[in-house]
Amino acid sequence: MTPIKRRRRIAEMVGAARRARQLGRHDSWTHEQLVQHRDERLKTLVAHARAHSPFHRERLTSDSALPVMDKANLIDHYDEIVTDPRLRFAELEEHLQQLHSDELFEGHRVMGTGGTSGRRALFPYDAREWREVVAAFLRWGPLTGRRPRPGLRIAVVTTTSPRHMTARLAQTIDVGLMRVLRLDATTPLPRVVQALEHHRSQELHGYPSALALLAVEQLEGRLNIAPGFISTSSEVRTPEMTRLIEEAWGTSPFDVLGVTEAGIMAADCPAHAGLHVFEDQVKAEVIGDDDEAIPDGEPGRLVITPLGARTLPLLRYDTGDLVRATSEPCACGLPYMRLLEIQGRSDDILELAARTGGTVSVHPLVVRSPLASARGVAQYQVVCRIDAVQVALALRAGVDAEATRAAVREEVASALNAAGADVTVEVTVEHDLQSRRTGVGKHRLVVQA
Repeated sequence: MTPIKRRRRIAEMVGAARRARQLGRHDSWTHEQLVQHRDERLKTLVAHARAHSPFHRERLTSDSALPVMDKANLIDHYDEIVTDPRLRFAELEEHLQQLHSDELFEGHRVMGTGGTSGRRALFPYDAREWREVVAAFLRWGPLTGRRPRPGLRIAVVTTTSPRHMTARLAQTIDVGLMRVLRLDATTPLPRVVQALEHHRSQELHGYPSALALLAVEQLEGRLNIAPGFISTSSEVRTPEMTRLIEEAWGTSPFDVLGVTEAGIMAADCPAHAGLHVFEDQVKAEVIGDDDEAIPDGEPGRLVITPLGARTLPLLRYDTGDLVRATSEPCACGLPYMRLLEIQGRSDDILELAARTGGTVSVHPLVVRSPLASARGVAQYQVVCRIDAVQVALALRAGVDAEATRAAVREEVASALNAAGADVTVEVTVEHDLQSRRTGVGKHRLVVQA
């Protein structure tokens, strides 16, 4: 790192730490104070969007409820949504393709989504907006009781590509005080294990699918590290992944919800009773098919408004995530709404051939649930076509492959039949599923082909 870059990072971290302390004072507010503050920020953001974004100026013609926008709106009208005329989608995309490290474009950090849904969206952050993102990360630590210190050995197993927020955030916070090891989740597992052994990691952060595989390595004696703190992000963490991590290292992992659209927007507390949404930074809603709010505890689509995003205002942006939430108080005393469960993405809803003809919509939990109880499964992926479901398994050592394959086939077929689907089910066993990860190293549990 050059001296100039180091000074820039230190300055960014100082500003972000100051902002994090300011935000942390809101932890003792009442929910009413929090909502009032949130709505004041929202009013300011809407006024800015009306004044500087042609797209929003046309849509926000009255004081009635804000309409929902989605990724298709964002990509199709990008140059009319962005409020800085120097930023155009084609030029930002070219910048992203040529990115090597932490270069800026017209004073903005530009990051893209993983594109797992087939269309990549781009998100620019100016200095003030990026400080808000880093502050969200810094405020999360104290909620968990985590106490970073100089020399702490931290390993991060996600993506190392600077095109994505996870890597850019890791770059910003790494000012040399701690020994940070950044590993790509697409790296062959033996090499990851070797790097972690050499590093002797005291904290472990990463995609839950990657950490669950490492937990199997620990349990089967191929890895020997003793992290005292573990956290996951960026993917659905299933109960079986959590159990593996707890069994391997004897500690309950924390979870955070980080999205490219807003950074870390929700985080776990020691009660492990859901993710607290940072409502002073992001307005979050859970809505149904009619775009109206649904009751606490019922599943719906997660819609967000990042309150500090002035360059690319996302007003009631549909993330595509299916969640359950509640505003009931948590035992920890924090005033924020909680996400009780992140079930997956709405575009993961499966369309399969129905026994009665035509098609039937099947939630991915239908196929995930039998696999959650399957003994000896280290990892899996389900690929669904209209009339066929293919399940790929990676097994733990010593497991009877044929018996497991047959049991999984029977359980998955039975679950799909109960859901009204008429499909064939094929189960295969593979050595590992690393080659099935996306370009940014994420592992999709259920895929509609």
